[in-house]
Amino acid sequence: MGIKGLLVALRGHDRRVHVSKFAGRTLAVDVLVWLHQGIVGCATELCTAGPSSTTRHVKYCMDRVELLIRYGVVPLVVFDGASLPSKDGTDAQRAASRARAMAAGNALLAAGQREAARMQFVKAVDVTPDIQHDLMLALRKRGVSFLVAPYEADAQLAFLCASGIADGVITEDSDTLPYRCSTVLFKMERDGSATAIERTPSAAFFRRHKCESGGKVDTISLAGFKDASFLDMCVLAGCDYCPSLPGIGLKNAWRLVRDRGGLQGAIRQLRADGALFGSDSYPADALRAKQTFVYQRVWDPVAGRCVTLRPPEAAAEWGVEPPDLACPAASAFLGPHREPDVATAIARGIIHPETLRPYPGEDLAQVPRALLPAPPDTRCGTPNAAPTPGSGPFTLLKPQVVGSALVTSRPSGLQAKITGAFRPASTTASSYFGSATSRTPVPNAPPSLPSPLGRRRAQRGATALPALYGVKATAGAAPVGLLALSGTCAGEP
Repeated sequence: MGIKGLLVALRGHDRRVHVSKFAGRTLAVDVLVWLHQGIVGCATELCTAGPSSTTRHVKYCMDRVELLIRYGVVPLVVFDGASLPSKDGTDAQRAASRARAMAAGNALLAAGQREAARMQFVKAVDVTPDIQHDLMLALRKRGVSFLVAPYEADAQLAFLCASGIADGVITEDSDTLPYRCSTVLFKMERDGSATAIERTPSAAFFRRHKCESGGKVDTISLAGFKDASFLDMCVLAGCDYCPSLPGIGLKNAWRLVRDRGGLQGAIRQLRADGALFGSDSYPADALRAKQTFVYQRVWDPVAGRCVTLRPPEAAAEWGVEPPDLACPAASAFLGPHREPDVATAIARGIIHPETLRPYPGEDLAQVPRALLPAPPDTRCGTPNAAPTPGSGPFTLLKPQVVGSALVTSRPSGLQAKITGAFRPASTTASSYFGSATSRTPVPNAPPSLPSPLGRRRAQRGATALPALYGVKATAGAAPVGLLALSGTCAGEP
């Protein structure tokens, strides 16, 4: 994880602190680190029986949350979101390594070598979104704030620091330093002590003249470096988004950036030296890696939407232009843009960041309506038989099922007699008619279609009535709009 050798090279910049120093302040926690540490003790259970077999990893994390609270720190727990396309190569290598370890662990377990199998399972186990969700439930119960990043937690941590929401971060990932997190606490112990590296102000950070590398003081100096050149050095040394070239470690990367003025100058030198032979894609890969560090998508808790970590106006400061964010192909390596309601549901731990499906037990009212699964349809009273597209001028919209609903669709349109409570998930849809209260307007209701029948009666914010619904759509068109229904079919209408 992170930039190989960076923390060793920055030993002259760190110091030991205690978390009590941050009493009354907010520390954002890269909780993936704690989860990885916690699953070591229950790797066999997780690999052989699944996440529901143990809660030891959750307890491990909650013990550290309680430690922060005990010393007056306000924890803000940050989870990783969806896989970042920029990291596909690294993720694929790690997945292959885990698969090999899993196969070896199962073979050893079958042979009765439980301890040897456990060591392989430690290498094989992965922190999945479902494992993360178990911890989210525990944090909610304790009243501890958390959020799920759209993609990488590192970029989200940096945004929280830059926007003043967090005063520092707790992690083991050195990527937080090129991301320019202000104060980073590494190697937090059970007694609350940690190693701190402070990046604020940046000018003071780069005034240090000597750093240690490989256990000895050498010629690496950050004097004269800026945030952009520090990032260039980290990209050249090899990161999760772009592996280093053969023979290019941290020290050589530092020298190239110092002597050639940045990433592009270093690449030109490497090309002239023949170091790019067989690595034709490296210049483009390195550029995308730098763009990923600067313009990765994060969630803004104040605005309630996805933004880039740095605005496009930061191009001059960081020495790299942003990709064309309006073009999905040009910015595909940053992952797809998430609409505000989707990003918010991800951030709150309501929906899975990869599949966008609700986690079990979550409140469906907080799920964006476009993401709700369609219930089984019925055609002429037969379950699971979908209407034939183009068979009539009307088609069934996908409803959110709160309880159970049996809907009958006919070629001439949707006709369903629903008894029970119902509510529209949106009062702005122009494709449905019917409403939960008589005060809600009925937009664009075709006069040829029946209105809801029966007496309206308010009941706990919904309406209880037998109703006959019609929904307008063009033949064969994709459904638009959404109705949330509950109840049972009272028979053929």
